[in-house]
Amino acid sequence: MIAIVVAIASGACSATSNVPGLGDEGGGFCRVAQRLPGAADFIEDVPIEDPEASEAALARAVDDYLLTLEDLANRAPVDLERDIKLLMSAVQQYKFADAITAAQPLRVYISENCLEPGTSTT
Repeated sequence: MIAIVVAIASGACSATSNVPGLGDEGGGFCRVAQRLPGAADFIEDVPIEDPEASEAALARAVDDYLLTLEDLANRAPVDLERDIKLLMSAVQQYKFADAITAAQPLRVYISENCLEPGTSTT
């Protein structure tokens, strides 16, 4: 389950843009998208053999990811609002397989509008 959160969070990386409305001057959509991969970073340091610590780390990662998505939703183009809401709903319910699917339109949008040539989404 922890690996799934990391996979969802790492879907959007290296987001920078000169596209009007997406960079710093336009509300920072791409700048906020850069925070998505970091939402689950600290999970990797949690000992798997400690179920309480793992559960707490997962809850923190989900909360951080949701806060980032909420911030992103406030800056997103109208055509992404539904996709972000679906993603948020899946993550809130810990339906991570559904969240990976729901994140696809966001990943595509970010890769088409925010990534500089030569950067990667992995």
